Amino acid sequence: SLAELVRLTEPLLKAGGCWMAMKGAVPDHEIAELPTPIEVFHVEPLTVPGLDAQRCLVWMRRRSDS
Repeated sequence: SLAELVRLTEPLLKAGGCWMAMKGAVPDHEIAELPTPIEVFHVEPLTVPGLDAQRCLVWMRRRSDS
């Protein structure tokens, strides 16, 4: 899950850095479960050659006010 990815890697994220996670369809329920200091600032639809399925790239960062 996105929350688990953030939990496991947050100590490794450089100041000003961001996370990117490839998911299937837009994971609205996972986005809603993210910790408060984390925001999704972009969701980019992807087309994967040879794959007939939805994919997206979710961009996340620490909120600037946290």
